[in-house]
Amino acid sequence: MNLFHLKQQFKFCYRHVSNYYFRPQPRPYKRRVYESALAPILPKQLEEEIKQLNNPYNIYATSSPQKEFFGENEFSLYELALIEKLNRWIKTEGFRLMAICHTNFVKEDVLWLAKNQFRLEGIEFCDYPSKILKKVFENSPYQNLSNFLIDECTCLLFGKEAENISVLFNQCSQYSWMFPIEQGCHLENANCKYRKFNLEVQRAKNFQNISTLQK
Repeated sequence: MNLFHLKQQFKFCYRHVSNYYFRPQPRPYKRRVYESALAPILPKQLEEEIKQLNNPYNIYATSSPQKEFFGENEFSLYELALIEKLNRWIKTEGFRLMAICHTNFVKEDVLWLAKNQFRLEGIEFCDYPSKILKKVFENSPYQNLSNFLIDECTCLLFGKEAENISVLFNQCSQYSWMFPIEQGCHLENANCKYRKFNLEVQRAKNFQNISTLQK
């Protein structure tokens, strides 16, 4: 009888676990075999770099976390490919308008919606790391503008037509976390020049002013 009562007591002893509790599940067997077969092929340095690139919370992961391999003037294969892609993209698109804007921290969905809104107005939003952009502008008249580029604080806006300068000002004024830098040409002067003067002549003057900026 005592054994029967003991079984009855253990019958009603159970643990309450929330439905939101994440139960860890191992990877499938075929997936583990596949990864173990490819492990000897990938170098350790490249494997660490791929892990950083696949991390969704690290959007600026462009090089290995081992800083002794890549300095400020050294680039990984991924960075060199990105630099070549940006150079080809700027040349093929034929952008004639560029603006540097200071940006504050916003959520990823807000930034994503702003990029799409700029693209609908014919303006491309570029927020790549400053290390990549400085290499893109190297040995060009815009090399002096590299001092204004700061990671996660600045972005570039490109337009194909010089007349898009008014659209650029209107779009930037709709966001409280974006401010155009007024070093090359003040906003009020730019609006007046857009209305009164020839944009081609003004673009040539601004090009000369940018090339003579002090580093």
